[in-house]
Amino acid sequence: MQRLPDGMVRLGTDHRGQAVYGYPVAQTVAPQRPIVARPWAAWLVIGSFAAVIALFLLIGLAILAAVLALVAVCLTICVVVLRSLLRDLRKEK
Repeated sequence: MQRLPDGMVRLGTDHRGQAVYGYPVAQTVAPQRPIVARPWAAWLVIGSFAAVIALFLLIGLAILAAVLALVAVCLTICVVVLRSLLRDLRKEK
């Protein structure tokens, strides 16, 4: 019997019936990446809340700007009317 090198095994026979020897191929498993838990839902909820808060802030700023414009118009009208009244009072004296 023929001595085989270490690790060599009989794999089978060829088409003539001769024994075929070789090194066994180990079935290697590809390394798996570890599963990393990512809190996508939490970030989505936080982003949604931030968008809603930003929307309310923008609406509040728009209302504030409209109120300031209205106050400026009212103040201008008040100053014009009071100036007119003051002129009329000075003409009478």
